[in-house]
Amino acid sequence: MPGNFGGEIETSAYKDLSRRTFSELIRRQGGTWINCGDGARIDGAQPKAAAALDLPVPPGGRAAVLESLRRRLRAHAAGGYNDRDALRRHVEACDMYRAEHAELVARARREGDGPWEFERRMRAFRNARLGAFDGVDKIAGGSLDSLFRLAVHRAGRIGDAAGRGAFFADFLEAYGQESEEVLGRAQQPLAGFLGPG
Repeated sequence: MPGNFGGEIETSAYKDLSRRTFSELIRRQGGTWINCGDGARIDGAQPKAAAALDLPVPPGGRAAVLESLRRRLRAHAAGGYNDRDALRRHVEACDMYRAEHAELVARARREGDGPWEFERRMRAFRNARLGAFDGVDKIAGGSLDSLFRLAVHRAGRIGDAAGRGAFFADFLEAYGQESEEVLGRAQQPLAGFLGPG
């Protein structure tokens, strides 16, 4: 991966998931983000050495910052989170996500997508439905991404283009079946939190 301060660094699938999560958060939330780490570059974050930061101390110091955070955070008693409307929307979104995702995979198979084309197709699908599918994606998105990244890792070790294409076509068929199961399982905990009624 490109390093935060230039050059290249080595990473792992789990660490790269963190990088992509932060990149997505920055893209969605905006704001000013600073990456002081000596690891991977994070899209949207400004590289800056920690020693170069000059953060002003707010009036009241650390205690005032903590109190400000406490005032803005919602507190829930154990078992008290009960946003049933949001949970119901997420449960219902699972079925829509599953149907639209199945059609996306079927279209990718018909059009002979390779890894690059399929990743772009998936990214566009998710970006177009951020609000509607956000709750589902938080549960199932990591698993779906891991399946895809494992396939890309394997495909990259096949020497000839025809072999890679055949492998990825087989992957898309298996991925379609596996993602059905993953998305079905995502619905179970959401429905469980919602409870009867």
